[in-house]
Amino acid sequence: MDMLHLPFRNSVFDCVWFTQAFEYVPPDERGNFLQDLRRILESGGCVFLNVAKVPNECSLISYLRNYLYWKIVKRQPVIWGEYIYKLHLKHYTGWHYHAVVFTKRIEKTFEKVGFKTIKTRYNKNGYLTYLLQAY
Repeated sequence: MDMLHLPFRNSVFDCVWFTQAFEYVPPDERGNFLQDLRRILESGGCVFLNVAKVPNECSLISYLRNYLYWKIVKRQPVIWGEYIYKLHLKHYTGWHYHAVVFTKRIEKTFEKVGFKTIKTRYNKNGYLTYLLQAY
């Protein structure tokens, strides 16, 4: 399913669980994606959402070096906030796309599209969790 074009009718869900995937939504599509989430929720419905923070993935220097490499050396159309890095897992080794989630910016977007933040939690594993309610 294409998460950027949710094929559901308006106001059909009480709650949406969206975990460890928000950082894959391209930064310039996040507002539209959140509007679509709001559209499919009933008034008063909730969203559980968590995202990886950059320090969990790499340092700022490491991120900047990676960004400049893809933008200048590879001449790829990366946007500030996106990064691509090599993963070495048991069943997969290859390039992995990620996008930085800037906390203040995304929290303003929550409010702009019709969500109230009910609870926020940052855990030591580098994830920021939100419980949002549609109004």
